[in-house]
Amino acid sequence: MNIPLLALISFFITFSAFLPFINLLYKLKLKDPNPGKHRDVFGKETPIFKKLRSGTSGTPIGGGLLIVSVVTILSVLYFQFIGEWNTEILGILVTFVAFMLLGLFDDLKKTFHFKGGPFELRVRQKFVLELIISSAISYWLVKEGLLHISIPGLFEITNPYLLVGLSSVGMTFMLNAYNITDGVDGLSGGTLSIVLIGVLGLASFVGNTTVGVFSALLLGGLLAYLYFNIHPARLLMGDTGSLAFGSVLCMLLLIMDFAYLIPILGLIYIVEALSSLIQWISRRFMKKKVFDAAPLHYHLENRGWHQTKVTMRAYLAQAILVLIALSLVL
Repeated sequence: MNIPLLALISFFITFSAFLPFINLLYKLKLKDPNPGKHRDVFGKETPIFKKLRSGTSGTPIGGGLLIVSVVTILSVLYFQFIGEWNTEILGILVTFVAFMLLGLFDDLKKTFHFKGGPFELRVRQKFVLELIISSAISYWLVKEGLLHISIPGLFEITNPYLLVGLSSVGMTFMLNAYNITDGVDGLSGGTLSIVLIGVLGLASFVGNTTVGVFSALLLGGLLAYLYFNIHPARLLMGDTGSLAFGSVLCMLLLIMDFAYLIPILGLIYIVEALSSLIQWISRRFMKKKVFDAAPLHYHLENRGWHQTKVTMRAYLAQAILVLIALSLVL
């Protein structure tokens, strides 16, 4: 198994597919909604968001759809004809595709302003749906003995119900945290690429071929996407990608029994999510804002940080976090 070669194959296939795919997105008019029409959770206008994102209006959205499609197809081909098909890769791909479909639903709703029927799904209802999907997948994989939560030398959770509960809550939180982070050109895709290099190191250390192969294919796809997503972006990931990537990152670490590294490898996403939560609580109960805008990257931009500065400093921080995580294990 040549991990770098798999990543390169995924990169070149995804890159080649992106060229006609972007043109297709333009024809389908699947594009970033006008920021001037954006409303926050309280239904109010967002002038800071409008100011910061005025340049993204009309940019094709849905890059995550192609990445998930290519990585899924390549994974199936690899494990069908080269590797050995197993429940691990099936669980990873089910998670990947299930949340991609949920994200696609969101992208279509926001882009084309569909209303009625299932498109009237509220934020809290969507959260419950995410939790149900996460719980179903967690229950299945815990029953198969594939999900683990422990800290070496301290404790191991063996109660299956507690395992299912913690896994599903953790997955739901991470997919939303990653989704919240996807708001600056290159930010979410670049930081996840750096995380995946760390995941590849962990997979090699524990000898998990399944996670190693999938992570390599996903890394290649993300690097191809980054070429088109660096500032100024020609393509956006959309919820289609962010929900899939956030959930599968959590899944990979749970399968390798590195759940305790999630707060380290996912720290940037967690901070972004917490900044939004703090902002919501402050506005809801104290009628004032803690940040100029939330999540944190919008606050930093509004305070004078250019998008590229936000992104590059996030890359630096993520690289350090990966080194910390690897040093704890290796």
